[in-house]
Amino acid sequence: MAVKTWMWNLGVVGVVATVGGCKDGKIADACHSTPEGYSAACYEEEDDYEDYENYDDYDYDYDYDQDYDEPECSDDDDCDRGVCEAAETSEAYCAPYPSIPVCSGAPEVGLTWVRQGTGTGSGVGLAGRAGEPQRMLLVGAEVDGVEVPVSVADVEAGAVPQPLPLELAGGETVVGIEQADLDADGDFDLLVTLSSELETRVVPLRSEADGVRVALDPVVFGEPAGAAKLRRLQDGTFSLFVHSATWSLLQADSLEEGGFAEPAPSPWGTEHVVDYAVAPLDGQTFDGLLAAVNTQNSNRSVIEALIDGIRVDLGLAGEPQRRVLADSLAGFVITADTTNYAFTSVESAFAGDDAVRTTRVDHLDNPVQQVAMTDMDADGQGELVLLHVDGNLSVVYSASSEDACVEAVLTGADFDTILTPASGTGEGVVLSGSKGLLSVRGSRR
Repeated sequence: MAVKTWMWNLGVVGVVATVGGCKDGKIADACHSTPEGYSAACYEEEDDYEDYENYDDYDYDYDYDQDYDEPECSDDDDCDRGVCEAAETSEAYCAPYPSIPVCSGAPEVGLTWVRQGTGTGSGVGLAGRAGEPQRMLLVGAEVDGVEVPVSVADVEAGAVPQPLPLELAGGETVVGIEQADLDADGDFDLLVTLSSELETRVVPLRSEADGVRVALDPVVFGEPAGAAKLRRLQDGTFSLFVHSATWSLLQADSLEEGGFAEPAPSPWGTEHVVDYAVAPLDGQTFDGLLAAVNTQNSNRSVIEALIDGIRVDLGLAGEPQRRVLADSLAGFVITADTTNYAFTSVESAFAGDDAVRTTRVDHLDNPVQQVAMTDMDADGQGELVLLHVDGNLSVVYSASSEDACVEAVLTGADFDTILTPASGTGEGVVLSGSKGLLSVRGSRR
């Protein structure tokens, strides 16, 4: 980054050096004490005197050999949330990321209230990839006028919650849900994450033939963490991951009969993991694993993938405070940095390809509170969904392609949570807020 320097020149700021003191007829008491090494001076104008008193604002170590034509940048790393144009030339300069254009044509987005009014409950998670039944995890919903601590409900209008056999310990909160056929019996089992200030429990709920769910022994992680994410492996087994409050990534591998082994460190050990994603990156039915890891320079993070047990740098170095997502259906890795109120910067790269595309979504004074990846229009490409503080959405269609465009979706209500399956392979989103639960699906075409 080019460095701007300022020169303090006594002749420029109107200082008149004298030998015997100030001349008569000037401003009264205009002859002032001066720093050691500088001459006494008189001022024609009061403003000049103020400039002189602020001498500390100037750079006495001015480099007279500095080249004023020095380029502003040499590569993108020299630009704060921008790109270096005309790099490696004397006219290189920093420019903002290119803005994703607004979609042409009216969107065809369907808004459906799934639950609304008294007893709706709060949505804390959504399970179900594309082609699977979707289930919302609810807290405090009412069934037949009785409040149920934890329940699940289908994503359909008028859905009736089904209570879950869970007992919350003191201080525990419900933070997430996953689903998979853990015991290969043809029925989807659930995994519900409960977290407290001391530990995190993930409780497998096995589905029985009569529709009853049985709670198995929980997987206990010895520190607070966010919602667990389930990785489906090629051999039909599973790995469960949580992102702890100490920024480490922990895992537990599945056992027979739907249980899991004792938790252990992930391949990243105790390294500072900013965020992570579990998703199929190569069009297969099994999942890859991505992590944003702080480098030794804490102001940057790199995106790594776990391939055949080996950590591979994908070449997406960037800001540390960013989300890691994946356009699973198209095989792209997506990152989103929402720390700027005016825009969200979006990076996309094909898994295994060094080419990185960085763009931005403008939202001016409407900051983003959450981001998610999902297939909104069921076309096989993922959309980046941004939930703003006013409850409305920005949807970036085909987010990983050069044809990406953004469309505003007005929800008409305040929402504070956006629910999608953790893998990013789901369809549509569900919004949760004080007015209820709203399903959002549809196409821009």
